[in-house]
Amino acid sequence: MEGKLKISAVICTHNGGKYLNRAIESLIDQSLSKELYEIIVVDNRSTDNTKAIAESLLGKAQNLRYCYESRIGLSHARNRGIEEAKGEIIVYMDDDAYACRDFLLKYVEAFENVSPKPDAAGGKILLDWEVPKPAWFPDSMQRCLTYINYSQEPRFLDFRKYEYPFGANMSFLKERLVELGGFDVNLGRVGKRLLSNEEKELFFKMHERGLKVYYLPEAGVHHAVTKQRVSKDFLFKRQYWQGISDVVWYYTHASKSDQRGKALYYFKMLRERLWKLIFPNKLTEGEKVKLGCELRYYLGCFVQEVKFSITGARP
Repeated sequence: MEGKLKISAVICTHNGGKYLNRAIESLIDQSLSKELYEIIVVDNRSTDNTKAIAESLLGKAQNLRYCYESRIGLSHARNRGIEEAKGEIIVYMDDDAYACRDFLLKYVEAFENVSPKPDAAGGKILLDWEVPKPAWFPDSMQRCLTYINYSQEPRFLDFRKYEYPFGANMSFLKERLVELGGFDVNLGRVGKRLLSNEEKELFFKMHERGLKVYYLPEAGVHHAVTKQRVSKDFLFKRQYWQGISDVVWYYTHASKSDQRGKALYYFKMLRERLWKLIFPNKLTEGEKVKLGCELRYYLGCFVQEVKFSITGARP
């Protein structure tokens, strides 16, 4: 490896001071030579001690930079990261995650040595349970907590199987992000609104253009799972917003003829789940939670579909 800046590690944060120090420290303590990477903290209009935490570490890491993004929204923050990055590779990590020691090294090696050259890559995301996993929590719901473990071997991902990296651990060639126009600001977290799919939207564009996305299990992170995130209320709210997000995303891709009848379909799916919950046939608590999540998901889909139909608004 040449002694020039290779990769920019970007942490976007909004009032994430509780975990931010740990996230930054994990990027400071990397096996990759310090001159080959930089760490950029994008403060997305935080009102907590985010700035103080980042600035307290500036003396410890000369390759650490802090910047403030006033436009609220995760997509705005991630796009600011693109503007600030000086590396040819950009890797994003959540503020409540922490990286393994070879995290950045593995990404640099993949982009330099894998053939054909990847346009993007992602790694394993393991869950860091802060409280014991509830007995009722369905394993099938771990994906909504950003759990990813596609395989033990590096390989190219298949978008047709809904294989793509999640925002807690994803990387791109910077030039590719610029070509694709960055992250859609109509999608992504905005304050307490759990809108999502900005990553899915970007990877969908890449798939349409035949671009390659690589999976690196060794470039792993651990992602915090708080007591709040394993509460039923959070899961239900998360799935409701996922339904809204999927409809917003769908309207950016589907033709008008494909959009017809979707409200009726969502209503049927909603009714089926409601019926099963009203008349449960010896369902376990975990099965009830899963049905409850599906019900909220289709409710979100239905509400957003009706809203679009009434207002005529489109993303």
